[in-house]
Amino acid sequence: MTLPYFEFVSVPGFHSQKLAGSTLLMPGPNGLGNIGQLALDLLISSLDLMRVGFISSTLVLPVCGNEDYGNETAPNTLHTSFEVYQSRPSNTTSITLIQLRSPVITKKGVLFSKSFAHWAQQMAFESVVLVTAADAGRRVDGQIRSDRLRFISTSDKYVHADRLQQLGFPRLEENETKRAWVASELASPIPPGAGVSRFIFDEFRELSVPLLTLIWFAIEGDNYQDALQLASAVRSLVNHGEDNSEQNTWKTPLSWKGLYGNAMFTKALFQ
Repeated sequence: MTLPYFEFVSVPGFHSQKLAGSTLLMPGPNGLGNIGQLALDLLISSLDLMRVGFISSTLVLPVCGNEDYGNETAPNTLHTSFEVYQSRPSNTTSITLIQLRSPVITKKGVLFSKSFAHWAQQMAFESVVLVTAADAGRRVDGQIRSDRLRFISTSDKYVHADRLQQLGFPRLEENETKRAWVASELASPIPPGAGVSRFIFDEFRELSVPLLTLIWFAIEGDNYQDALQLASAVRSLVNHGEDNSEQNTWKTPLSWKGLYGNAMFTKALFQ
């Protein structure tokens, strides 16, 4: 089967070979509350990642907008729906981050997942981390009584396995949760509300390519705190144990100025 168009287009002076060997972070497409996108927005802004290219795909709705991460006095920069960022050469940890600002087209989730999985395999990333949310209202009893973060991997030999254990991240209770959600044991272990993440997980598993999925149980609404906590978990994971006194310091993007829950919107507005 011919896969749909999925191509990396670099900015001038950047070569795609520089993607190899880095840790790839990507938000779960069409996930609940766009929490994966919000968490990675925080990482792009706070870690001062540089935009190195774009993904061209026929499976993502096209969109463009003004500057996301700068300030109001800086010249506007055009942003698109599917961009690629990377840590600066001076950083000791090499991170590549994909920001997806629009949904995958309806009924194209499987094709998108196949295209993304094969592209990620071709680019030879050291590891791939999918960052997403799931429906907190569909949790089983054991998940309600504990932290809202879970992880699941397509391989027990995942490159960040030791770091996960060191941080104490809880593994998704696969057998228990699958019985609560679906009758078929062949169904994806990814919880409801994660959007296209379940197809991506299944595709990486079928290709025997390691994929770590970080899942945050949440509900729709003001998801600032959810995004903050999920971003903190991702940053701790990819930090490789380095001591960082600014670990809890975050720079919110310019585009968050009008985010739901912002202090500029008071009760007086609705009276």
